[in-house]
Amino acid sequence: METLGELIVRFKNGDMETFTEIYVRCVDHITFVCSKVLNNNEDVEEIVQDTFMKVFSKARELEPETFMAFLRKIAIDRCYDVLRKNSRATHAIPAQEEEQDTGFQDGDEFLPEKYIQNKESSVELLAVINKLPAKQQEVVYLYYYADISTEEIAAINGIPASTVRKQLASARQAIKEQIEQGA
Repeated sequence: METLGELIVRFKNGDMETFTEIYVRCVDHITFVCSKVLNNNEDVEEIVQDTFMKVFSKARELEPETFMAFLRKIAIDRCYDVLRKNSRATHAIPAQEEEQDTGFQDGDEFLPEKYIQNKESSVELLAVINKLPAKQQEVVYLYYYADISTEEIAAINGIPASTVRKQLASARQAIKEQIEQGA
């Protein structure tokens, strides 16, 4: 049985028959990632299909070492597009209140997963995350929304795990400050 990397190389080199095998091996994982971000199964199914269509159209650009990260990034970006669209359509972003409970106390480390328990807060959190620098956005999405370990994120990006942890810490601090200021 060929490895996923070998299939990607064949697909990249024009063997379109391998796409079906790549899809079969990866679809459950991408569906899981999308379902962690979205609650609507129809949206999840649509995003999964869109993700694989984009991969199909980008065949020549694929790299075996970073394929899964590329696939997850496409899916997560599409999930957030849907969340943004839905939040604008339903006006789900709450008006700022004088004292908003942010879910953390002074001195506590801010953890986004605790903050997103409330749907309104998760929309606000998404808006703040989208203001972060691209690298911080990526590690936040991969770590908190795709449940990928810091070691795996490091391997995907070719950087030390300590760098990923520093990026996450910086992102958490920036998110905390933005939420305290009322984004």
